[in-house]
Amino acid sequence: TVVLGKIPILLKSNMCILNDMPEPVLREMGECPFDKGGYFIVDGKEKVLVAQERQVENKLYINYHNASEEYQCSIRSSAENKFEPARVTKLFLDKHNLFNLLIPKLENEINLFILFRALGLTNDREIFNIITFGLPLDLKLKCFDILRPTMVKANSTNSQLSSYIYLTKRLSKRDRKYH
Repeated sequence: TVVLGKIPILLKSNMCILNDMPEPVLREMGECPFDKGGYFIVDGKEKVLVAQERQVENKLYINYHNASEEYQCSIRSSAENKFEPARVTKLFLDKHNLFNLLIPKLENEINLFILFRALGLTNDREIFNIITFGLPLDLKLKCFDILRPTMVKANSTNSQLSSYIYLTKRLSKRDRKYH
């Protein structure tokens, strides 16, 4: 016989001798009859496996929150070839049909159209066409009704420079000193 190693057995599992043992026998063996098991004994110490759940990176998640009547779309972005924490970007659609974003390094939510303007797209029609690219006309018309309040709210920041200044004022304090 060659010993390859020792594998611990989950207490009260099908492989465990304590499984389905009557209460008097468990007491006789010095075991608590109320112990439900579900753990391992390794070197005389109880060990538990703890499962951790987290969202997968680079995948889009969409949720609806009843309390705020708000849709939230979020993505945890991470580079494939670097070991860095994932950056979370969120897009919100509230009950007033306002689209706002929460972007890493910015302190507060920002209007979707202001972000597009800071990126160099200053014409509302151009921004709308990029957002609705490839949609049939009937869906574009529905999207226009939904996007209109966001468009109107962003009118005070109507150039790339004014949008850029708007965003730099919202940089987190830590990132503001580098700008």
